[in-house]
Amino acid sequence: MSRMMKYALLLFCISISFIASAKKIVLPQNFENGKNVLRQSMLTVPGAEYVLCYKYDLLGDTITMPKGASLSFNSDASISNGFFKGNNSNVKADVAFVRFYGIQFSGDWNVRHIYSTWFNMNEDTEANTSNFRSMCMLTGDNHKGTIHIARGNYTVKADKKYPSVMVLNSNTELILDGTIILEGNELERYNIIDINSKRNIVVHGLGIIMGDVATHIGDKGQWEWVFLYRLLIMLT
Repeated sequence: MSRMMKYALLLFCISISFIASAKKIVLPQNFENGKNVLRQSMLTVPGAEYVLCYKYDLLGDTITMPKGASLSFNSDASISNGFFKGNNSNVKADVAFVRFYGIQFSGDWNVRHIYSTWFNMNEDTEANTSNFRSMCMLTGDNHKGTIHIARGNYTVKADKKYPSVMVLNSNTELILDGTIILEGNELERYNIIDINSKRNIVVHGLGIIMGDVATHIGDKGQWEWVFLYRLLIMLT
């Protein structure tokens, strides 16, 4: 094979790879025992935009996103009951619909705007607390991310395993227009918003953060801190 032909073949392979990684993939329905189940085998193409048009159940499983891939929601599509691990991943969705029911996130996500309306908020204290943690996971220290908390009252809790309700990453803007209410506990030290050792944090909005001074059960330690930080932040 001539050098020119080898070069042409290389360009063809690169082109095919780019097309595969950049395409939109509409996820089909996949019914198992009456439930529309989303499986790892349905998300395998790096860089693809996976379009969801239906309601899916993960059945408690974990799906790892292909590198650089994104989730794009149409209409009232949603995902419930499971875990998503990001890999420089993104989420694209209208702000008006709930997208995640009982979904927890981990890994590397790069979502520019995250909305509390995507999550099943106000269901109960456990769900609210898990949802706030998931919102924080959709940002990353190396990305600019904005978390929008809509109006409403959100009761949350801190415990020994997760002493901070929200752990903000660097370069995060938190727009709080709702009211976060911490459930009383007996822990000696815990936080509502943890921004320890982070940078470029902005917190503002019309909302309220209510600690548990009046409802605290224990009588030891420093009790709850609204903010835990050691580096410069901006509160406006």
